[in-house]
Amino acid sequence: MKYFLAVDIGAGSGRHILGSIQDGKLVLEEIHRFENGMDRNENGHLIWDHERLFREIKAGLKKAGDLGKVPSYVAIDTWGVDYVLLDKDDHEILPVYAYRDERTEAAVPAVEAVIAPEKLYSITGIQKQNFNSIYQLWCDKESGRMDQVASLLMIPEYFCYKLTGVKLNEYTNASTGGMLDAAKKTWSEEIIDKLGYKKSLFGTLSLPGTEVGSFTEQIAKEVGYDAKVILCPTHDTASAVAACPLDDETLFLSSGTWSLIGFENLEPVINEAGFKANYTNEGGIEYRFRCLKTSWACGSSRASGKTSIKSTPTTR
Repeated sequence: MKYFLAVDIGAGSGRHILGSIQDGKLVLEEIHRFENGMDRNENGHLIWDHERLFREIKAGLKKAGDLGKVPSYVAIDTWGVDYVLLDKDDHEILPVYAYRDERTEAAVPAVEAVIAPEKLYSITGIQKQNFNSIYQLWCDKESGRMDQVASLLMIPEYFCYKLTGVKLNEYTNASTGGMLDAAKKTWSEEIIDKLGYKKSLFGTLSLPGTEVGSFTEQIAKEVGYDAKVILCPTHDTASAVAACPLDDETLFLSSGTWSLIGFENLEPVINEAGFKANYTNEGGIEYRFRCLKTSWACGSSRASGKTSIKSTPTTR
């Protein structure tokens, strides 16, 4: 029997789901679940423990082998906007900041002084959120971190790289950060040029379904088998909506760490009303768009060694 493993990591928890076809039906089995949350480092910044998360990914992979249900293919999705920076020797440039960190508060007006928010929205169709990648990268440029960077990988792309040694950028997750040209469905050269970001960091965007590669020898040795890693829609909401039986008159509500309500469309809906209402147009599978509104979120922090959940508005 052929097995497929989905690794789904949200801001509050992660899980490994094995899928197989039995008697013509899709059968799903959860084999591993773990806690996630943001830590506050010694400098007071909210960060992700990327090493612990990768250990959990490997632990779930090993469980599949121990169960005798070795997956042929593995795919990983996570939340959007956050990323890992690598230097020329492929060493992580730490910390791996979490999107709720306050460092972007000064970046938003600085970016808007270069590109007006109305102009940004007309290009990207992405709602204004203080934590969007576009503002995080401004912080990296101003702090000098960007000077050291040779590669930028969104969180799920980074984990795929750690499993395979192959670096790919994936379309749906890239779309969340506020730097894609929605019409052209690729990075906006105008935005990158005006903000002075290193062009080399923004690679060709691969679509869901692209094969990343097989496990490295080290990973295969650790988990006890080899498998191929495939790009799913690596933004978790993109994967969730791709699994929904939607038609042209159906709304979706995706509720986890964030609650998002909207519809799927063949083209982005970018107009003055959408800008004023702060609607967003995130990239989906087969170049579809999720036109949606993000309203509330649950906040999770592991700074004290405990997880605290609270309802918070999406703006600070």
